[in-house]
Amino acid sequence: MTTVAKGEPAAPVRRAHIEAALARYPHIAPDTLADLLHWFRKEASATDLRIVAADPRLEARYQAFKADHLDRLHGANLFWIAAAALSAGMLALWTFWDVI
Repeated sequence: MTTVAKGEPAAPVRRAHIEAALARYPHIAPDTLADLLHWFRKEASATDLRIVAADPRLEARYQAFKADHLDRLHGANLFWIAAAALSAGMLALWTFWDVI
């Protein structure tokens, strides 16, 4: 586990930093937005997400942030959805080709 200089676990310190940034949303700098996106997409554990989502002080800001940035389908997700749909369609055609 990563620790900070005082011997405290780094995860709660990092989460507190993210909560402070989220409390200022949507009035944040682009680099802060990038930091929030990275944390929510790559660093946060399920427990971290539950703690942030359950905080009544952050509820409205978290919901707005989530709707604006996390609930969207982006390039990679759209690619995999299209690839899965195309694969399923090709499999269905291949399966039923012998029947016809």
